[in-house]
Amino acid sequence: VPSATALVVEWMPVRLRSLGITLVMVGLPIGGLFGASISSWLIPAYGWRACFIVGGIAPLLLAAAADDFRNFAEQSHRVDE
Repeated sequence: VPSATALVVEWMPVRLRSLGITLVMVGLPIGGLFGASISSWLIPAYGWRACFIVGGIAPLLLAAAADDFRNFAEQSHRVDE
C-alpha cells in the first residue's frame, strides 16, 4: 500500500491526489471481494488452474485499458500538471 500511495502522489495532479488515494484504498478490499467471488465460482467449474489464467489475463487487459485511457487523456489536453 505505501508504494501505491507513492505512485498516486507522483502520478496524479495535486487537485486529484486525494481522489486517487481514496480509490486505491477502496479498490484493495473491493478487489479482494471480487477475486474471492470469481474464484468461488471458477474453481468448482474449471479447477484451480483457471484462477491463475484469469489472474494473469485480467491485469494485462486492465493495464492495456489504463494505457489507452491515459493516452486519451493526454490527447484531450485536460490533464493538469
